Amino acid sequence: MIISSQGFGHFIQGTNNQDFGIETPRMLLVLDGCSEAKYSEVGTRMFTQIFSRKEECDNHEKFEDNVKEVFDEIIGMMGKYYPNKEDLEQEFIMENLLFTIIACFKTEDKYIVKLFDL
Repeated sequence: MIISSQGFGHFIQGTNNQDFGIETPRMLLVLDGCSEAKYSEVGTRMFTQIFSRKEECDNHEKFEDNVKEVFDEIIGMMGKYYPNKEDLEQEFIMENLLFTIIACFKTEDKYIVKLFDL
């Protein structure tokens, strides 16, 4: 299940919701968009939708590989619209893909927490 929550401060300021998450029986994943990025709500939403469709997205052993694959897919999709790597980085990645990923996995005997700060 995809979760979406807009913070009260963002609501009052009229800022788009930048926070999304995924909940499964084995994992809780939270994406916290960076307010400095012009369109971090786009990046968090895209990442959440693609990641949630990955096979075994809630497998902690495959988590890092799944995260990399999703970023590679997004950059691959958008790369064809930018003439060079520098424009892709400055105009797409820095404006859309700045967010923190926090994942908590439930195993039989422990919880595993993983963090990416992009």
